[in-house]
Amino acid sequence: MLLRLALLGGVLNLAAAHADVLTFDASGLFDGGYTLGGTVRIDNTLGTVIASNLTISGAPALPSPDSFTAILAATPTQLGGGTFDFNVEDSSGNIFSSGLTASTLVGFTGGVFCSNQTPNSCGSALEDFSNGFSFYSLQSGTLSLANAVPEPSTWAMMILGFCGLGVMARRGKAATRFA
Repeated sequence: MLLRLALLGGVLNLAAAHADVLTFDASGLFDGGYTLGGTVRIDNTLGTVIASNLTISGAPALPSPDSFTAILAATPTQLGGGTFDFNVEDSSGNIFSSGLTASTLVGFTGGVFCSNQTPNSCGSALEDFSNGFSFYSLQSGTLSLANAVPEPSTWAMMILGFCGLGVMARRGKAATRFA
């Protein structure tokens, strides 16, 4: 009985451990032909960005691809009449300010980046400080839910759980034979 409760508690605890943090694949195209790619991890219960590994390729003054991993603003902020859902920076101080057409990151499951095609007052842009200042608007872009791949620890816990169930089933059959 104690083993059954321990297994059930482990399964419930494991299910709640990472349920709120989702990984999203980013893609997009800037004016000038630069491309946006990479991933963003968002806690969609708190509405905050947990990690960024966005890349921008093709910008002449930036290394290609340039990684934007430092999170400057992890929650939506109002700037200049527009909403920017998160801002990330590369190692040289260049900034990618991203707006999403979703009103909040709470419950976020994917969407479209605001762009120069978006009719409201939000936008997404690369602010390039490497040669003075250059501003590149995002023409189009999406943030879509990445395919979930279980971590090795998840596989290990699942296998242990199945082994535990097998042991309990075998013990149950042995106990009924002798009764």
